[in-house]
Amino acid sequence: MEMLEAYPIHLFAYCFMPNHWHLLAEAEQPEVLTQALHWLGTTHAIRWRRTTDTTGRGAVYQSRFRAHLVRKNEAFYKVAHYIERNPVVAHLCRAPHEWDWSSASNRKEVKPILTEWPLQKPEDWQCTLEKPLEVDWASRIRCAISLQKELDGVIQS
Repeated sequence: MEMLEAYPIHLFAYCFMPNHWHLLAEAEQPEVLTQALHWLGTTHAIRWRRTTDTTGRGAVYQSRFRAHLVRKNEAFYKVAHYIERNPVVAHLCRAPHEWDWSSASNRKEVKPILTEWPLQKPEDWQCTLEKPLEVDWASRIRCAISLQKELDGVIQS
């Protein structure tokens, strides 16, 4: 992944969906993460428009990326679970390992090199991903995302 070559960030989990993406990542300096995510969004939008021959037809993304602090405790596991199971929840595949554009994929081709987790990754992680995320954790994560969207609207108004 070009972004990882250009910016010194640690990528723990990811999932690229048809209309959005999720990354569980960190950087030594917050501005580096901001620069990396800006580069990713901009580069993808430019390449998408060229590939689909739709250059000049408006924005690909509705707003800038959102970032949330994730503590390196149980929350880290739950957010990674949320990210890697996202295509199953969206009914794009039956199991997380079937989605080629995710850190959970079994795909053998070149994939971004993931950073070792700051916590011990459970040995049964793939089995864990087969189960839905507990409703309370899924709600908490969705609430954090929704709250950020509302704040973005207030800031932009």
